[in-house]
Amino acid sequence: MHLESKRLEFPRFFFLSNDDLITILAETRDPLLVQPHMKKCFEGINELLFNSSSDIIGMISGEKEEINFIERIIVKNYKSNVEKWLLKVEEQMVCSIAKITEDSFMDIQANPEKKAEWTKNWPGQIVLANNQLIWTEKVETKFIEQKPGGLNHLFKEMEG
Repeated sequence: MHLESKRLEFPRFFFLSNDDLITILAETRDPLLVQPHMKKCFEGINELLFNSSSDIIGMISGEKEEINFIERIIVKNYKSNVEKWLLKVEEQMVCSIAKITEDSFMDIQANPEKKAEWTKNWPGQIVLANNQLIWTEKVETKFIEQKPGGLNHLFKEMEG
């Protein structure tokens, strides 16, 4: 019953075995001990970034790309409720990814001539997502313009 109540509070726990969940719940006083289970709770998070006070300040992907959270998560404010601070991790993950996606998009819009540099400066999935946005926008514009050869012209432009 206890495990089910924890799963209801943090639904990602439904994807963990009882043994893994018990281990996480037993280690709630030290968030660093929960670190090995992050990959099981969040597909894209390999590790969390902590500051010297054991506050969570960001996340690291399996590819070692770091993303800082917009707001730090002060784990000690949640006492032994690991599910509560993991909900905050999920919230910060969503907010931070949205912000970095927007920042990256604004960066490439302001400096399209520096695309090679832009590609190296942003996390890979952010670059892929924004490239898809840019491509979709350009194709949509060509359809709206309805000029003969518009898509062929775009193809040559995108190829170069």
